[in-house]
Amino acid sequence: MGKRNEIEVEIMKILTDYTEEIAQEVEAAANKRAKEAVKTLKATSPRSKVNHPHYGDGWTVKKQKSGGRLEVTIYNRTKPHLTHLLEYGYLKKGGTRVKGRPHITPVQEQLNRDFAADCEEIIKNT
Repeated sequence: MGKRNEIEVEIMKILTDYTEEIAQEVEAAANKRAKEAVKTLKATSPRSKVNHPHYGDGWTVKKQKSGGRLEVTIYNRTKPHLTHLLEYGYLKKGGTRVKGRPHITPVQEQLNRDFAADCEEIIKNT
């Protein structure tokens, strides 16, 4: 029975190392893709012609780790109240509608595709 326990311990050690390695690589991929998404959002967000801080300049990344889970949030720090209005449009006083300018959804869809491909590649190569 002693030899069996040694094998079990060794297998658990190998699996733990493998899991930690994958988690580190996935975290690095998430950070890389989040930075790329912020860069794209800064470049493609609508810009005002008025001389004040631009909505597009406010995009940033917030990373939070808890319980072995990584959460990466991309948000607009300076003008968060504009994201929904600019993305989907809004009704003006008098009933006329301002069309939305989708700039978040395309970036999100591309980010999801790229990150999923990164994760598949990490698992294949590890």
